[in-house]
Amino acid sequence: MANDSSKILPKEALDVAIDAVSEILGEAGVNSVVKHANLDYLLVNGKVVDGQKPTFGDVGQVTEAFFDIYGKRGATAILKRTGRVQFQKWNEAYPTALSAAGLALKAMAPAARIKTTLNVVKLAAKHIVHVESEVKEDQDKIYFAAFQCPYCAGVHADQSYCLTAVGAIEAVTKWATGDIWNVKEISCLAMGNKACVFEISPT
Repeated sequence: MANDSSKILPKEALDVAIDAVSEILGEAGVNSVVKHANLDYLLVNGKVVDGQKPTFGDVGQVTEAFFDIYGKRGATAILKRTGRVQFQKWNEAYPTALSAAGLALKAMAPAARIKTTLNVVKLAAKHIVHVESEVKEDQDKIYFAAFQCPYCAGVHADQSYCLTAVGAIEAVTKWATGDIWNVKEISCLAMGNKACVFEISPT
């Protein structure tokens, strides 16, 4: 499925993302990134202007702005941290989504815990942001594939781009097992691939 940059991003999902970035960069930092992305008409003081409908492409522009302002190394650190905070805030905003899974995880091996949690994330992604995804396992590795992705929508790059998602999946592994597993993006829609695919393996 194509990564449609005109796809509308639900307000509740954007609110969680803005809160996460604000926690890391502060309001001034958020405003700087938004202005660099030419989206200052869309957000004012960290709030979506009434009547505006942010799109996946807008989020892709923000990701590009991070790379422009902070460079690859700085953007990598900030975006991965943003993803980890986003997962925490998402869990706070939708506590029932993972509560049932949490009870079942105790009897599972670590890899099964991560796979089970990612399947909950998959359902939530479809319900909240209307993104189709899948979870697979191959020997000692787990793969999470997203067939639409706001973080790289409208972006054309020669490198994997979805570092926010990497950070969020790292947070999933920590929540599910108590340890952060290795997470890397091995396929990206921004590079012309069919999906953003994240490989998860034990440290």
